[in-house]
Amino acid sequence: MVSLKLKPIFTKLEPELAQHLIALSIGYEDLRLELNGLNLPFEADPDRIGSNYEYVYYLRRSILTCREIAKTLINLDSQVPSFVDHRDSFDLSHLALWTEAVEFYQQKWRELKALRDLLAAHLNAGSSGNDLSLGKAILDQLDYDDVGAFEIWQSTDRLHNGVKLHYADTLMGVAFRSKLPGETAQAKSEHIHCLMDQAFKFAEQALKVLTVELLMPSFKL
Repeated sequence: MVSLKLKPIFTKLEPELAQHLIALSIGYEDLRLELNGLNLPFEADPDRIGSNYEYVYYLRRSILTCREIAKTLINLDSQVPSFVDHRDSFDLSHLALWTEAVEFYQQKWRELKALRDLLAAHLNAGSSGNDLSLGKAILDQLDYDDVGAFEIWQSTDRLHNGVKLHYADTLMGVAFRSKLPGETAQAKSEHIHCLMDQAFKFAEQALKVLTVELLMPSFKL
């Protein structure tokens, strides 16, 4: 591991290219943390995907991050002229790895969008134009067998008042009934988890190429 001043390295690149590389770097490390969260030893009912809200949280966050990585990676490859010039001079083995990563995200673009819309949409409510697709999907799927609970606690100093919404995990479990691959909640979550693992693999592959081809030439060891 080598520590270097970042500004001289990134400012040697064209601004638009540097901005994309910075965004990909942050997204990649976000995804690493989110997948680490998914791999924690959760104790949950395998037939109720919402029965462990921590798992659902990391799953939703990883979907959002994968979507952001996909958008940035595809845009960099096709819409940033300065990158195209660099890409054409990549080592052939690196170019093959880069192309494979881009093609993965292109192929999974629609699936990532569908997952994002169904499970990881923004939670804003109110004014027109806000994204309510997650709430709509859950509301459409709710039935009378779905139950939940909440607890409220109060203290005399008011500093430790609070509420915990135990029904939120039920609501997210309802979302998994919708149009997702797999017959059971467990199968559905495993499919998404596998997709996130693949997405991380190709994000890592792309970042290795960009690091070697774009950043390392600026390193002065």
